[in-house]
Amino acid sequence: MLSYGWPVADGLTEVLCIDYPDVVAYLNTDQVCARDAGRLREAGRYNTVAEPIDEVIRRSDDDAEFSILAGESVFVGSKILDIGALVPDYLPVTPHGVIVGAPSRNLLMVHPIHAAGPLLAAVNAMAHLCQTLSAGNPGPISGDLYH
Repeated sequence: MLSYGWPVADGLTEVLCIDYPDVVAYLNTDQVCARDAGRLREAGRYNTVAEPIDEVIRRSDDDAEFSILAGESVFVGSKILDIGALVPDYLPVTPHGVIVGAPSRNLLMVHPIHAAGPLLAAVNAMAHLCQTLSAGNPGPISGDLYH
C-alpha cells in the first residue's frame, strides 16, 4: 500500500519510483517514511525533468494539432508533473494552459491552448488516441486528458 502518494488530479497520484536496469520499482510507504519524503520527491522531480525526450511526433488530423513526446525513458509520461519544464524546448508559453495526456510511461501528449476551435478538435483527437495508447502500451499511466 502506498499511503504517501501525492494527488495530482482526479485518478492520478504521484508516487516515487526507482529505475533499475530491468524493472521500475515503486518505493513503498516504509521506505519513504524512513527518509525525508519532501527531499525524495524533490529529487524525483529533478530527475524526471532531466530525462530525455527522444522524439517529437507532430499530429495534425482534421484541424486537430498536438504533439506526442516520446522516449525510451520510462519517465517521459511522468513529465506531466511539471509541464512548465517543457517550455520553451517543447511548448510555447501559453496563457490559457495546455491540454496534456500521459497514456503510458514513455509518452506524453500536449496541445497548447490558443483558440477554442483548434482546442475542441485537439481534445477530441487526443482523447481517443490517449485511451487507445493507454490500453495498448506497457506501463499505462492514464487514458484521461488534463488541463
